[in-house]
Amino acid sequence: MDENVYILALKFIPKIGNITAKKLIDLFPNLELLFSLSSIELQNQFALSPLLANTINKYKTIALQKAKSEIELSKENDVKILTIDSIYYPDKLKECIDAPIALFIKGELPDIDKSISFVGTRKASYYGKDVVEKLIQDISVVSPAIISGLAIGIDTFAHKAALDHNLPTIAVLGHGLATLYPPENAKLAKEIINNHGCLMTEYFFNEPPLKQHFPERNRIIAGLSDGVVVVQTRDRGGALITANIAFSYNRSVFAVPGNITDPLAQGCLNLIKHYKAELITEGNDILKTLNWDLMPFNSQSTSAIPFPLNKDEEQIYQFLLNEGDSSIDHICNSLNIGIDIVSMALLNLEFANIIQSLPGKRYRIAKFINVD
Repeated sequence: MDENVYILALKFIPKIGNITAKKLIDLFPNLELLFSLSSIELQNQFALSPLLANTINKYKTIALQKAKSEIELSKENDVKILTIDSIYYPDKLKECIDAPIALFIKGELPDIDKSISFVGTRKASYYGKDVVEKLIQDISVVSPAIISGLAIGIDTFAHKAALDHNLPTIAVLGHGLATLYPPENAKLAKEIINNHGCLMTEYFFNEPPLKQHFPERNRIIAGLSDGVVVVQTRDRGGALITANIAFSYNRSVFAVPGNITDPLAQGCLNLIKHYKAELITEGNDILKTLNWDLMPFNSQSTSAIPFPLNKDEEQIYQFLLNEGDSSIDHICNSLNIGIDIVSMALLNLEFANIIQSLPGKRYRIAKFINVD
């Protein structure tokens, strides 16, 4: 029988949450054994408590039937099931203590080697919209996956900005995939799927968007990400839940400041005030904190050199293009050029935004430049 059946069946057994389910999965490498033993055998051979063993034994038959039906329903609706033992299950999420034991995915799960979440109020202002678009444009140079919850407001702006910059995006839902909430974002959901992103949920196909689901799904948004960006939120709400969960997961938390008299700024200001979030004003703040600014840029990102380079500048430029980031001493020694000449050439190249300076007097190409 499909191993997914046994993992999904755990979700149908009352009082077994994700933490307990993960312990059972670790305890039973062959999960079929868990469903084949009697209550007494589970207690004697695996030291399960009488309450847990009896509960499993009581509900296992109907739980397996429901799990089989859920798998068939998912196949009929082109929904992929990722269980926590799958090699395709996101590593970042798997390391979280309360990670869901199964994810249901519509679309294509993108690479989330670099991923960032955006959360905030549903009643975002034009300022919030502009900030989200600017931050995502700034960090698009490293092609991160953008994660949010498909809600009206900041979530919507984040998904749309990701699509505008050809970035993969994941919408984490608080309901099953039979419905789409909010219905106003049905078109956006299709665009996400059609552009190599996905809708993701831990809820069974026909589960409705219940109020308690949304705080629960926020841990997935936090767990999938290297960091969470909070843009506009009151002093209570789902965005702060996500931020606090991310903080507990040792993820980076970023907050955009706002007017101290603006109710929509209070959540962000409190996160900053209590040292739970880093104040950010530009995407480069995110890149530096996550060390993404030290990663090589995509060689397909090209732009024209703004002016002709002299012999020394051209030589240094070609050296950095081939070498990657390098110290000024290494440049001087490798090219056999005096430090005064190298320093002046580097200054000119940096002023023209052709190169970037790094900590420790190191330099790299700001963008790979097409010199055809």
